[in-house]
Amino acid sequence: MWDEPQTIRVVCFGTFELDLAAGELCKKGLKVRLQDQPFELLAALAARPGEVVTREELKDKLWPSDTYVDFDCSLNTAASKLRDALGDSASSPRFIETLPRRGYRFLASVETVGEAADRDESSGVAADASRDGRESTSHEFEQRQRFLCFALAVTAAVAIVAVGLLVFQWLDQPSATGAMALRKFSFTPPDSEFIGLGTDKELKKISVEGAAAITLSELPGKLYFGGSWSPDGDSIVFASDSPEQFYEVPAGGGSPELFLDLEESEGGTQVLNPEFLPSEAAARSVVFAEDSRSDTEVVLKNLETGARLSLGTGAFPRHSSTGHIVYQTNYREGGLWALPFSIKTLQPTGEAFPIAQSVRFPSLADDGRFEGPPLFATEYVEKAAKLSPDGRYVAYVSDESGIFEVYVQRFPDGGEKLQISVSGGRQPRWSRDGAELFFVEDDALMVVQVGQGERLSVSAPDLLFRSAAFGTSPHAHYNVSSDGRRFILAEYTDRNSTRIRVVQNWYEEFRD
Repeated sequence: MWDEPQTIRVVCFGTFELDLAAGELCKKGLKVRLQDQPFELLAALAARPGEVVTREELKDKLWPSDTYVDFDCSLNTAASKLRDALGDSASSPRFIETLPRRGYRFLASVETVGEAADRDESSGVAADASRDGRESTSHEFEQRQRFLCFALAVTAAVAIVAVGLLVFQWLDQPSATGAMALRKFSFTPPDSEFIGLGTDKELKKISVEGAAAITLSELPGKLYFGGSWSPDGDSIVFASDSPEQFYEVPAGGGSPELFLDLEESEGGTQVLNPEFLPSEAAARSVVFAEDSRSDTEVVLKNLETGARLSLGTGAFPRHSSTGHIVYQTNYREGGLWALPFSIKTLQPTGEAFPIAQSVRFPSLADDGRFEGPPLFATEYVEKAAKLSPDGRYVAYVSDESGIFEVYVQRFPDGGEKLQISVSGGRQPRWSRDGAELFFVEDDALMVVQVGQGERLSVSAPDLLFRSAAFGTSPHAHYNVSSDGRRFILAEYTDRNSTRIRVVQNWYEEFRD
């Protein structure tokens, strides 16, 4: 039995808004294309959040008794299209849960906006009452829209004030080189809603909401050698081709264009792992590594003047907000170094100094903090160091027990050491808020809850899921979303396998 309240007009869940009267689904104000049957299925499920809606109930609701259709196939197709529109997954659902052979359940919490129900003329209620109800609902809806607009305006105003304060602080600081030339710039803050990745043929991005990967461009060469989002989030610069070159492609996709003229490089030199300096730098600049037959060199390129500056031997350069360029000794040797560097003058301000031994691939806290020469000097093999988001602790892998295990220590003094894994561990990675620490044990992803009060404390490990894609590397082969609920990892596939796709009742896809 369906006992739907006839006063519901708009259903809001997550970032979506379902307008039952207009027959539209929107995400963050943008319309999402959805055919009739998937829309009706969503409406039916959202009307009963948290309840199991059986397949028979959906059959009676969505298909009249005089309609002949392959019901099972049509319902499965509608559910699949609905999940695609929502960016949902049947294996790890956020909105639509499948109960095999029973039906579906809507998982998200909903918020509804009402509309006065139409009454039968025999009820004696005048048409004016119905109109008044609709006007009242329209007024509520308009109020809600005005509130959303107001909230967006306040957010934008706060962002503008914050940017203004940053610019004012930058202008107010004394300059070691005298008065600086007038600078004018604008930028669009990155939305942090996508993860960029390279395959052996394409450059792609994937939404943190979990939708399918979007192809941005084909790679000019056969391989991908690292990339970086621009500070404004409008483009991606990446290394590809043979010999390697830097290319730029719009964040929305397009044809890659040559980013830098690197003809000055000697023959046989590879250019790898480009990273932009932040937008407050004196000029739009990128730092990268050149790997030649003899050595590896960190290079800064001023994109406005074309000037090239060698910063010395190193690899995997990363800018730190502390005023340093952090880099690895070279591509063949571990060890991390920090070079004092001014983004106002685009020049080193001191000599490079070592900050860690026998480790690779720099990873910085959000605020860029690090201190002291080598981090932990021990007799053991220690790898895959990851700083906590607040910079107070470091997670890493060590073989001091005879096998690799995951440990956490206070940073930078190295005190308050705790062993996290108990049966072998690798690939540590922090959640965005630092409240959880993930690691891999065999083929399983584990998590511990981390308390960072006066003393560090951790819970017993819990199993999240298993995958053969984690591999055996001590370094993390996965990443975690900002809310800690979704994970991304590369899985190996059999490229030579043959797949036969079968479509039943094909006409249903085009009926509307």
